[in-house]
Amino acid sequence: MNGIPDNTPTLLLVDDDPSILGVLEMRLKTEGYGVYGVASGEAAVAALGRRGFDVVVTDLRMDGMDGMELLQRVHEQDSTLPVIILTAHGDVGSAVQAMRLGAFDFLEKPYDGAQLLRRVRAALRGRGAEPAPLRQIPDAPPFVAESPAMRQVWDQVRRFARVDSTVLITGETGTGKEVVARALHLVSQRRRGPFGAVNCGAIPGELLESELFGHERGAFTGAHAARDGHFRAAHGGTLLLDEIGDAPLQTQIKLLRVLQDREVLPVGGSRPVEVDVRVVAATHQDLRQFVEEGRFREDLLYRIDVLPLHVAPLRERPEDIEPLALSFLEEFQKGRSGGPIEFSAAAMERLREYPWPGNVRELRNRVEVAVALSDGGVLTPDDFALESGGGPSLTLPVGGGGDVLPMREARAQFDRDYLISVLRAADGNVTNAARLAGKHRTDFYGLMKRYDLKRSDFR
Repeated sequence: MNGIPDNTPTLLLVDDDPSILGVLEMRLKTEGYGVYGVASGEAAVAALGRRGFDVVVTDLRMDGMDGMELLQRVHEQDSTLPVIILTAHGDVGSAVQAMRLGAFDFLEKPYDGAQLLRRVRAALRGRGAEPAPLRQIPDAPPFVAESPAMRQVWDQVRRFARVDSTVLITGETGTGKEVVARALHLVSQRRRGPFGAVNCGAIPGELLESELFGHERGAFTGAHAARDGHFRAAHGGTLLLDEIGDAPLQTQIKLLRVLQDREVLPVGGSRPVEVDVRVVAATHQDLRQFVEEGRFREDLLYRIDVLPLHVAPLRERPEDIEPLALSFLEEFQKGRSGGPIEFSAAAMERLREYPWPGNVRELRNRVEVAVALSDGGVLTPDDFALESGGGPSLTLPVGGGGDVLPMREARAQFDRDYLISVLRAADGNVTNAARLAGKHRTDFYGLMKRYDLKRSDFR
């Protein structure tokens, strides 16, 4: 590597096939990179001991030390050094496992040179970010984590912040998946970039692609001006794809291409646009079941389920109820006229006993309504109108024939009842109801339409 300027990015290439190694070296050298190729994992470890590199590109399957072991050895020396895994078709599961162990990305064979260059450029951009970000992360998480379950989530967030891999957050509706996604962004190297969120289930399928990828002027009726879309708006940062299981299959195909190629093609456009975005997906649904039913693409699931993170329902982490309620109480008292408000011991006990089918979102909304209707002083159990006692198993939802409803129908029934409760609390004012539910007004209107609810019925 003599004669290469000191500021030239240097790449370590590892492959036990001389012909493939030669092609990789030639392709990357023509782009101006400093390239050093070796034919084994052992030789790669030795090279790392002699000098520094900016990116490692390695085959997964090799005689002797394979790519998985090399990844671990690389990160023993430098945990921030990005490693790109090259894998044969059909071995994507092993590549996903490598990303869970800290690989930057993987590339499935056969691939073209442009794909490889996009991966390398993305890795170098991450390499140029602020060093050692985890040493700058505060000990206290940006969300309540008193319970063992949420402390485990916080530990995972801190570990996942070290890499740029896609995260899939699962959990029931209202558990705080977006809060966790924002926390991941805030403690990652991308924290100075934008954070965006889009609910794939709240946007009609024909508009979702435009919302995600943008569109050109005149691309469709009503497209009077070009629009960037959520991916380009989140360039340099993090994008949450909430309720990704609701994305139409055609949109899933395009999402897969974005994750593979790191570029978007606006609706009506002819030229793709490179994007540097970390994707966090979230869902309350069973995506593997969706794959079996043909409703979700298996290859996309592989791409998003790299770093899995589960958020437990509130009923399974009762230690979080009191600190969450206190934090919401403090939030909603800010800027409020009147005297200070506090919980009575009986009110807090009622909150701790309630099973919270709507999870953290329901708790937040209940506290907000109680504060809004209070004249000040002490909140009592009557201010929350909660049914006392037991968990959800005591009141199984049943249909007209007396049979227990399937989970999907039961969730739909709860969602509709929840919307009715919020609309009643807001006297039919959709803007206020959406704020109480923690939803965008457009999303809330979409939910009302889905469940055939009219605001005039609640005035």
